[in-house]
Amino acid sequence: MSYAEANRRYFDAISDSYDSKPWFKVVNDRVATTLRSDLSWVGIPFTDSTTQPVRLLDYACGTGLMTRVFGPYVTSTQGIDISPNMVSTYNTRARDAGISEDVVNAVVGHLFDKSDPNPEALSGERFWDFDIATNKHDVGESNPEFRQKMNASIVVPHFTIDGVKQFFAEAGFVDVDVITMKEKNYMEFGGKKLWRTILFARGRRPMEGQDGPGKSEL
Repeated sequence: MSYAEANRRYFDAISDSYDSKPWFKVVNDRVATTLRSDLSWVGIPFTDSTTQPVRLLDYACGTGLMTRVFGPYVTSTQGIDISPNMVSTYNTRARDAGISEDVVNAVVGHLFDKSDPNPEALSGERFWDFDIATNKHDVGESNPEFRQKMNASIVVPHFTIDGVKQFFAEAGFVDVDVITMKEKNYMEFGGKKLWRTILFARGRRPMEGQDGPGKSEL
């Protein structure tokens, strides 16, 4: 089984309960507060400082945390996730909140399939030229069956600051920065109760011949 298929199965299985735990809400609220407290750190002009459209790509969007964090500051958001169930939950929540598909919408997709590096389903104009791309990587609580699926996927339980900086640099980003949330956060992974430090990483894709900040990835 490929990593992609293992991820799809795992996140399909937990889509209904993915962010329902009380500790998860606390962590999500803290993430939102931290990122919104210093939008200039992200490095792009949001809608409160420009009249130009600001487009967000929420890759591996899950149920849409990054979409909710930056939603008030961008003009449109495109979510992509390998899990059909996560995409369904994401879109249902957006529609229930009265947000149209033109403003917020997600599709099923996989951008790292070496056998199909340019998937036709993701080739339209709406999948190009984003001003900011975000990704939230975490591990949710799981019973032994889910834990087995998680172990077969590419999800990992932790990162290091140096490792994240190296990852961004090797991907070709410049102005790379990694910061940490001030307080540690209580989480549960596979039945284990842990305190974790959350990292936020930012990098900019250099654009040839462009004056200005370029595109950002968070």
